[in-house]
This record gives sequence, C-alpha cells and structure tokens, in this order.
Amino acid sequence: MNLFLQGNPNPEGLRAFRAQVESIPNLVEVHDVHFWSLDGVRHVLSLHAVLRDVSEGEKSKEQIRNLSRILGDCHVTIEIESQEEHCHADCEHPHQH
Repeated sequence: MNLFLQGNPNPEGLRAFRAQVESIPNLVEVHDVHFWSLDGVRHVLSLHAVLRDVSEGEKSKEQIRNLSRILGDCHVTIEIESQEEHCHADCEHPHQH
C-alpha cells in the first residue's frame, strides 16, 4: 500500500513564485497560499489575490498563472478579492503551505 502525504514539492520555487507575484502592479496582497503534490507528479496551487482594481481580475489572474510556471506543471486556482472584501474566517490567519 502506498501512502502519499500531499507535501510541498518545491519550497524554494514557491518562495520565488510568491516574490514575483507580489510585484504585480494591481496586486495588494496574496494570502491563503497552498501548494501541494497529489502524487509526486501532478501539483496543485491555490491562492487568494487581493486586487486594487477587480475589473482587471482576468489580467491579474493571467499574470499569476504565467508566473506559476516557476513551479512546474500544476493546476492553479485563484480567488480574486477586492480591498474592501473580507476573506472568510478560514483564511484570517496568514499562512502558507
């Protein structure tokens, strides 16, 4: 029986990705970042991005997706938030996996 502990497959890459994402002009902050591997080959990235102008959300998502290539081939889910919007209670504490 194989047991796989969905760990972060690339901690250094995640730090580099995050640093580059934080330089996106429309981005206020990124939080609730999770990066894990399903099986050692297929990876998943999810995050919340707070934007100055949510009408530019698709453009910002595309920029984030392009930067995610640092992490290799992965499925990316991005939740866009406005500066006025409050994140749900489950992501109030800043953290990263």
